[in-house]
Amino acid sequence: FENCKEITRVILPQSIQKIGAYAFQNCTKLEAIQLPEQMDFIGENAFYYCTALTSIVIPNSVKAIGEAAFYYCTALQSVTLSDSLRCIGSSVFNSCWRLTSISIPSSVDSICDAAFGGTGISSITIPSSVKFIGGSAFRNTYNLASISLPSSIRCIQQYAFEGSAYYNN
Repeated sequence: FENCKEITRVILPQSIQKIGAYAFQNCTKLEAIQLPEQMDFIGENAFYYCTALTSIVIPNSVKAIGEAAFYYCTALQSVTLSDSLRCIGSSVFNSCWRLTSISIPSSVDSICDAAFGGTGISSITIPSSVKFIGGSAFRNTYNLASISLPSSIRCIQQYAFEGSAYYNN
């Protein structure tokens, strides 16, 4: 479906277990997609530049989301993450400007580089399961003014919060 500019809605069959890399990349009119309940993986750049996509529910069976899977989904406002997700990969939600809040499940132990960079998130509570926050993870998240970090954090890499209201205060 890569570069299908006219597709607006997709309901995937329950038999699908993985969405491959670039599967829906640049489907600029894709507004909604229903993911199968038993799938376990979303590939890198799978929904990259789907600029009309407004919400996504990641099924609880998903354990991994590839790099930049939802990068530059500028209309994305609502995300429900899987309760099985271990790592929020690099640039997964980068440049999703309209994404103003996110709940990170307690299954997550790592937030990778630039995962939420350039989003509209204003407040974030990092669960105690998280041990690692990658470089630029929340960089240029200009509205981010409130961050709750647990004592479980072992590593926060360079520029993790640079350009946020929190960092600038």
